[in-house]
Amino acid sequence: SSTEGPFGAAAAVDGDAATRWSSTFGDDEWLRIDLGASTSIGQVVLDWEAAYAKGYRLEVSGDGQQWTTIHSTTTGAGGVETLTVSGTGRYIRMHGTERATAWGYSLHEFQVYSTTGGTAPGDGDVLLSYGKTGSASTSQ
Repeated sequence: SSTEGPFGAAAAVDGDAATRWSSTFGDDEWLRIDLGASTSIGQVVLDWEAAYAKGYRLEVSGDGQQWTTIHSTTTGAGGVETLTVSGTGRYIRMHGTERATAWGYSLHEFQVYSTTGGTAPGDGDVLLSYGKTGSASTSQ
């Protein structure tokens, strides 16, 4: 997994909406976050750049090898997607299955929260992903 270059995986968990992770131009690409320990996940916020996923899965894993799908769509619309999910794992990834554009996938931020907070993360939610180790199938 490459994390080099100006659009590496770490850019999706740095808290800076001006940076981004960007994959190469392929459908089967992913961005994974190591949360450091097995954690309950209740909400994910995906802040897409113009190159977004029409089809993707959110998956969790305890070991980074065996994955369980906690969200799946074939009608992703880009922009900022706030998703209520339920899963437990040390790792979480956005696994793209169908690009909406000719480009790859590109995320300004991939935010993972411990609890659900309605339509937006609330004061009681804990942002788990900030500054964590990111890796990707590919990066530009």
